Amino acid sequence: MQKKPHPADIADRAKIATAIRFNVHLRKGPADKINREAPTLAKAAEIAARISAENGGKPCLIYGITPDKMTVLVPKDMIDAARSGTAPAKRQAEKAKRKPKADKSAGGKRCDPRSCAERQDARRP
Repeated sequence: MQKKPHPADIADRAKIATAIRFNVHLRKGPADKINREAPTLAKAAEIAARISAENGGKPCLIYGITPDKMTVLVPKDMIDAARSGTAPAKRQAEKAKRKPKADKSAGGKRCDPRSCAERQDARRP
């Protein structure tokens, strides 16, 4: 059974779907790092695979950069999906944009003040 995703993860996936570019990052040492830009997640996944192969198989991080310059770490399952050609980010963004369910009124003994006052008046002799 698959775990229910956390609301913050769903929001991050929606932000990734709006990304205008992607950054591939690999830290080789304290001062040595590799950064490459890519226009799409599929291209970023290709670049990450190439950089990883050149550096002993160490995995790269991929960040999505949104139009408002916010960076979001791309989860591994989205990178794998981009390599295989499917696009779950758009589906996740559509789910995030859907209208949330209407809030239910409080149940149990709670009620609005007027109806409570009316009931109390009815109980009094």
